[in-house]
This record gives sequence, C-alpha cells and structure tokens, in this order.
Amino acid sequence: MEGGRRGRACVVVLGDIGRSPRMQYHALSLANQASLEVDIVAYGGNFSG
Repeated sequence: MEGGRRGRACVVVLGDIGRSPRMQYHALSLANQASLEVDIVAYGGNFSG
C-alpha cells in the first residue's frame, strides 16, 4: 500500500454478531492474515418481533 496505509474491509452481518462465530472468524482472518483494517456492521443483540 502507498504510504504504509493498510487496506480496509467491512464485514456485514444481517443478524446478531454474538451468534455468528463464523463471521467473527472471517473478520479476524481478514485482519490477521490479509493485514486489513476491518469494520464489522451487525446487530448487537436479538430483536423479538
């Protein structure tokens, strides 16, 4: 990357991130293995109804 800047990725979860361990793993993999800055967009908890 130019100027030492890291790339970015955004992981979008259409549900509760706490119930999405696979998506958490994907986000960590992008950060650690691909050296990307990762933003996660998700619901914080369950919605009833």
